[in-house]
Order: sequence, then C-alpha cells, then structure tokens
Amino acid sequence: MRVRSSRSTDRPVLLDARAEDSADIEAVNPAAGSGDGGLHDPLTGVANWQLWAEYGQAALARATRNAWSSALLVIDVDQFHQINNRFGRDCGDMVLMEIARRLRGGFRPYDAVGRPGDSLARIGGDEFVVLCENIADPTAARSLGRRVADLFLAPVALRDGEVLLSVGVGVTLAPPGKTDIEELIVQADAAMRAAKRAGPARTVLAADMDGLDGDPGAGEAALRRAFADGELRLRYQAKLALDSDRVVGAEALLYWQHPERGMVPPCDFIPLAEETGLIVDIGSWVIEEACREAARWRSKFPDVPALVVSVNVSARQFGPGLVDVVTRALSASAVDPGTLCLEVTESVLMGDTEEAVAILQDLVGLGALVSIDDFGTGYSSLSYLKRFPLHELKIDKSFVDGLGQNDQDTAIVASIVAMAHALDLWVVAEGVERADQLQRLRVLGCDQAQGYHLARPGPPGAIDLLLRAEASLGWHSYVPHTQGSEAASETYRSNRILVVDDDPSVRQLARMSLATVGFEVHEAADGASALAIATRVSPDCILLDVAMPGLSGLEVCRALRGEARTAECTILMLTITNDAGNKVEAFSSGADDYIVKPFSPRDLVSRVHSAMRRHREDLGATLAPGHQSLGLSTHMPFPVAAVPGASG
Repeated sequence: MRVRSSRSTDRPVLLDARAEDSADIEAVNPAAGSGDGGLHDPLTGVANWQLWAEYGQAALARATRNAWSSALLVIDVDQFHQINNRFGRDCGDMVLMEIARRLRGGFRPYDAVGRPGDSLARIGGDEFVVLCENIADPTAARSLGRRVADLFLAPVALRDGEVLLSVGVGVTLAPPGKTDIEELIVQADAAMRAAKRAGPARTVLAADMDGLDGDPGAGEAALRRAFADGELRLRYQAKLALDSDRVVGAEALLYWQHPERGMVPPCDFIPLAEETGLIVDIGSWVIEEACREAARWRSKFPDVPALVVSVNVSARQFGPGLVDVVTRALSASAVDPGTLCLEVTESVLMGDTEEAVAILQDLVGLGALVSIDDFGTGYSSLSYLKRFPLHELKIDKSFVDGLGQNDQDTAIVASIVAMAHALDLWVVAEGVERADQLQRLRVLGCDQAQGYHLARPGPPGAIDLLLRAEASLGWHSYVPHTQGSEAASETYRSNRILVVDDDPSVRQLARMSLATVGFEVHEAADGASALAIATRVSPDCILLDVAMPGLSGLEVCRALRGEARTAECTILMLTITNDAGNKVEAFSSGADDYIVKPFSPRDLVSRVHSAMRRHREDLGATLAPGHQSLGLSTHMPFPVAAVPGASG
C-alpha cells in the first residue's frame, strides 16, 4: 500500500470517509443492516464464513457431479494496517467496502454456477475468499488469480490523499471429488502467503509451490539444478511487420528441457521462479543470451535490417539492478542497444511509479526499447502512457481472439491502435492464430503481429530458416497457411477508403471509426499526396477536406472525377462551415455528400455507408461477391454501437 498526493492526475474511485450514519453506509453497501440472520458481513455485505462454507460444500458437490475442477482464491491486502494508521479506521472500513465492490464486479457470470453473490466472502480483517467453478486447468486458475490482482491497480481516493492498493492472491485448484473445503482454504492461504513474500500484486498457485513432482520444496531444488545444469532453453517466436510482410523481430521465450517431462512451458515454472527469487538470476541470463543471439543474427545476415529481440521482465527483476544487467549484456555482446526490447506488464509499472519512471528512463538512455505487454488487461491509464518513456504496446491475445467475431474486442483493438499511434507508439498483436485475424489487424492498422498462424516458438535456428527463406522466396512462400486462409483473406478484402485532411487529429478519428467497422484506411495530408495515393490504391471512397494548403479539396475532387481510375469512387467533402454556397460548389465538383466537422464516429460511419450505397445505385454498379462481408453491402457488418464514441 502506498499513499499519494491528492493532486495525482489519475482518475481514482472516490470514497468519502465521512459516511457516518446508516443511510450513508447502506448507499455504499445495500446489504448492510439487512437483517438476514447474520449470514453476511455487516461492513461489506458479502457472505460471511458460515454462508460461504455452505455454498462451498454445495459447489464442490456440484463439481463432482459434473466432473469439473474448481478454483479457490484467498485474497489479502498488502500492508493494510498502514491505511488504518495513516487515515484512521473509518477510512480503512471504506477501503474494505471498495475492495468488496471491486471483487463483486470483477468476476464473470459463469465464474460461479450456483448463487453468484455467495461465492465471495470476507473471512478476516482484510482477507477475502472466492470460489470459482468449472476451471479448465492450472493455466486458467493462474489467469484468474492475475485477473483478481489487476482489479486493484486503480488507486482509491480518500479525503486526504490517494491509496494505491495491491493484493496477494493464493489459488488452489480442486479436482472433481474434492470435498474438504477447509483443506482447500489451508492450501490457498499458504499460496497467498507465498505470493505476499514474493512482492506486491503477486499470484501463486498452490501446485507451483509443491514443485513439479509433487514433493514440497522439491520444485525449487529442481529448478535451481536445472538452471545450474543448463536445462533452461530460449525459444524464439518471430514477429512480422504487417506493412511489409517481413520478419522484423523475435520474442525470447523461456522453456525448461526437463530430463523426464520433456519441454516444460514457462507457465509451469515461472511462478515458482518468481516466488523463490530465482527469476532474478534466470532473467539476467535470459537478457544476456538474447543479446548474444541478436548479435549472431546481425553478423550472419548483414543485409537484413537488425532484428529486435524482445525479452519479458518480471516484477522481481524490475529494479535498479536491471539497468546494470542490461548494460553488461549490451557491452558483452556488442549489439546495437536498439535491437533489445524489454517487455513489462502494466502491473509492474504501477507498483512505484516514481521508481518505474527512473528505471525506464535509464534503460531508454542506454538505447534499449520498452514495450507494455498484455496491454488492456490491467490498469490501462492514459496518464501513465504519457508519463512513461515507451516505444510499443502489445495487444493481449484475449482481444485478438475475438477479432471479427466479437464486436467489443474488435472495437477495443481498433481503439488501442488509434490511441498508440496518436502517442507515437507502435502496436504488436500477439496470439494471432487465424488468417482472418491477421487480415483484420492489417485493416485496423496494426504494425506487427506474432502467433502460431505465422510461426511457432522454436530454437534460434528456426529464425535463421525464416530469414533465409524470406531472402530467397519471400515470407508468404515460407509461412504455412492454414486451410482456407486464401479464402479468408478474400472474404476480408475490405472497402478501401482514403482520408484526406491536413489536420492529423481528424485523420486519426476517421481511421479509428472506419477501421473498426472493417474499412481499409489510407491517409493523406494534402491534395497532391491524395491524388498520388488514389491513383495507386484505387479507393472505393474518399473523404476530402475542402480547405487544405496547396490544392484545395474542390480542385482535388474535380481532378479525381477526371481520372479514369478514380472517376467512379464515392467522394465526401469535409468542412468546418455549413455554408449553402460551399455545398453547391462541392456537389458541382462531383462530390456525393458533404459532412460538417466536427463529426461523431457513429455519424461518419453512417454517412459513408449511405453515400456509397447511393453512389452505387446511381452508377448501377454490381458488387463483386468477395466484397459483401465488410461494409460494401448496405448494412454494417456489426452494430454501430461498437464504434468507439458512438451513442444511441
């Protein structure tokens, strides 16, 4: 727990610690004083131990009947006593109520099959427990724990300042047939204590504490031996630039070549390395090894632009000593510092922002690059994006999974891309597993992508093969296409639209709005560039600002109508005035519609679709079959409500 000045620029949840009468308490906690026979915590309104234990036994019985596993999480606030000491117990109580509120809202409806309200309980002063059902595997259980920890990244505002909370989360996974709820509590509580020893905002799965062979303490010893004996391996996953289809980088991923279990993925042992502190030495080795490999690729392929090698940095590594580690690795390998990219998560940076800024500035001062990993899953604050020296955002796989299938995920990805570009950051999408996802990312303007559809993680030699194949055949000749990928690419051939405006903010808003609904967006800042781009890409539609330096929009419009390749495209004029004379001149020059700035995303998308429909009807044009799916028909491919900033 840390206290900050109330002048912070973040947007915290505001709690008024002066709520003293029952009406104030019930406004925050509707369950308080409900007279339910003592089955709920009187302060927070969540279930108490008696009610929760009853729910837990029923949930375990349900798990046995349905042959699924359950996850039990114990959550404890880090350094909660400092809140009481600094602000008083009244403020401490309000913070507990806010914790309960976030926990209630942080779980999905299907996390609890039975009575959802009873799956959460307060079992101690600042300790809560949650039981979630139908959990697929340990990876899902760990992800659930991290999701809980990330609920507390946003600060809490009190009367005299702000509180930055963090929690330790212990998780245990109960297989079907497990009936002893108290045994599970003991396991999760031990994992929670291990998480708190590992540092703030940490999650530990009980199974990771027991080691790979199930004996307590054996996991740490085995991991230490593996590190000493050279059983840890780096595998690299290629990153593709979407504007050139070339390999531009690789992410270094740590695996354990176990003598009995074979290749063990990082999710099975990294939590143990973090909990024991081994991750500091292992992480240093990873950075050094990645720099050596980057230097080898540079030497072996001198005619190829230097690959950027990305390395994940854990919370335990992220301290002043990290700068020394990077300095030594760069010096020893003699590699260009700009070929090393350090990936950190949002939660790592939000622990101590002053220290984080200083460390990042030192790393950037060395020439290294910095990326925010899993962006969108934690406390995605615009204030820290402006404050921290960053180069890249990585869109989390959970959003990439929904591209083209989930309206909200598509809108989120489009918004992240637009926001990042406005802040002069490049964007990488991870977890690309389908051809349609890749094509969608191109349409949305994403810069780079990685995932199984492009290349699986492999030894350094696998990157060598990609670079050789790219040099001789081109990327598309080497990367295996999934079945039907060509058809998917044709299906997702979108309307091309050219946005011409000398104001970059107008172009940015138009790109975000139109790319979200499936348009392939091109941009130009002046009339001469617009004519050149239009000749090259043959857009289906052009948004054209009337008043621009050099050629005016009206002159460009007349030139487009006089050129065979662009004569039949739809043209909409953009202007800041609603003057009737300007409208007449625009239509006389060949425009199809006239939009007054500023415009809303919803209105822009609607006007573009309407203008294109009317223009096609006037021309009597027939659409090609492959153009029906993303915006060329008269209906939108998904609801306008998914457009960023749209309102009903």
